[in-house]
Amino acid sequence: MNVAICRKGKTHYKDFDVAVCINAILTDSLKKREIFFQNITNCLSQRGSLILVVPSLESWMLTRIIQHQWKLDKTLFKKPSTAVAAKRYLDILQGNAEIDDVATKHYLGDEVDLLLQQKRFPRSRTQKN
Repeated sequence: MNVAICRKGKTHYKDFDVAVCINAILTDSLKKREIFFQNITNCLSQRGSLILVVPSLESWMLTRIIQHQWKLDKTLFKKPSTAVAAKRYLDILQGNAEIDDVATKHYLGDEVDLLLQQKRFPRSRTQKN
């Protein structure tokens, strides 16, 4: 289902019981992520459920540590220019990690909990796989 069709006033599609989002919220743009969650909220019924799967920042960081320790993918660890290093640092502070040179949002577990709470989704279960 295309979430864009659920925007208020744009369609009669609403009150879905379940929304499933698997790696759908990967944009590094906070504004686009806000719109995405608003559209999900507009589509779901009051008692609807959201199944959300997002990339883990902790997992990405652990992967990098292992790659570095075992000297895998050495090209990932070449010393970047100061400007590139500064940009990467600022991106990581926001949870944006580069995957194939594309900034991709990765989430902390507590960040997901806070985000869902702010969007008024009741927390039922967070599971790490």
